Amino acid sequence: MKKKAQIEDILSFFAIILIILSAFVYYFYFKTGSVPILKPRTEIKPAEKGVVPPGTFFPKPKKEKLPFILFDLSYAQVLKPQIGIPLKPNKDIETSISHQYKDLTNLEHYKINFKLSAKNLKDPNDKFYFVYLLLPINKEWQILKSNNLVLELPKRQQYYLLLVTAVNSKNEYDPTFIGLIFRTNISPYFQDIKITSLGKDTIKLKNFSQKDISITNWKITSSIGDFLIPQGVEFINPDRLYKKENIILKPNEEAKIMVGNSPLEVNFKANRCFNYFLKTYPDLKKILEKTDFVCEKLSKEELLEMRKQGYSLNCILALEKAGCSGLDQRNLEKIKNDLRCLNFIYSKWNYRTCYENYKNKENFTLPIWYIFLPVKKLYLPRYEEIKIFDENGLLVDKYVIY
Repeated sequence: MKKKAQIEDILSFFAIILIILSAFVYYFYFKTGSVPILKPRTEIKPAEKGVVPPGTFFPKPKKEKLPFILFDLSYAQVLKPQIGIPLKPNKDIETSISHQYKDLTNLEHYKINFKLSAKNLKDPNDKFYFVYLLLPINKEWQILKSNNLVLELPKRQQYYLLLVTAVNSKNEYDPTFIGLIFRTNISPYFQDIKITSLGKDTIKLKNFSQKDISITNWKITSSIGDFLIPQGVEFINPDRLYKKENIILKPNEEAKIMVGNSPLEVNFKANRCFNYFLKTYPDLKKILEKTDFVCEKLSKEELLEMRKQGYSLNCILALEKAGCSGLDQRNLEKIKNDLRCLNFIYSKWNYRTCYENYKNKENFTLPIWYIFLPVKKLYLPRYEEIKIFDENGLLVDKYVIY
């Protein structure tokens, strides 16, 4: 008798548990439109039709297991489109989505295009429009009257979940939806820095934004290999008293990236006094862009004042022929014994004097960096794709050669 009572107690206990579980299921299904799922899928792929049915419960995924986060999406009542009019499910409606991208987890664009279509299995003449939800961008369902969905997304690396369903003229919608998970790998600097031109063993970059951008530790890739942009020196001190720092492109500034070694042994930003380096470093002539260097050519009034100060007529006649960077060797020979004149020339036309006189003036540095990479080649001359990635490995720009 006692044993029978124990069995009845056990059965009563299980009956109570069953009632509680039934109430739990009833609440979630009928009150919230959701069915609990205790074991989320371990493999996430771009969703196909029916993967995200209405009433699916989304537990918050752990970051290490899923490649995306549903951003506080707790229950799938969100999947019931709310567009201001009552909608009815129709299982005969099928929604489709197509795209041109090979890898949805590595989209190197911030403008994404999807083609949408729909059909009614029982009514081939049915007409449709579409509603979609893009998480984490949209908080409300969006209406699309065409079949061309263009998404302009933030410039960053981000996973997105796109949910789409078709609605017909009777306000009936496809209850099984279409879902896509995709990721953009776009740098916040996407096309702020662009590859503007290629030359023989050179790549030119330009800052088209209105902000200063550091490009040190950015990576250039081609079929040849990967090349890291190093540090440089902005102000070339006459005594070489400087330290390397990150290369920062200001608005409208350029960087000329070349193969080989720097004539100055560092990557540098040119300045208006670099014309005084040309005799000491003749290779700079081949590298420097045409620019407005400092010109110390003397006027006739200045020469007359020097004559009054006692400089020889030969000195004045020689200085009359001096260019922006001083006298050439042939004219120097004519006054080689005039020490006063020679001292004036060497003190006036040299990098140190120019640097000290102009270093604090506006536009002293020129709007171009010269960067040298110790390699033989940067890219192939035909059918090549060159890309720039920021320090986080996100795409900034690409340039294609055919």
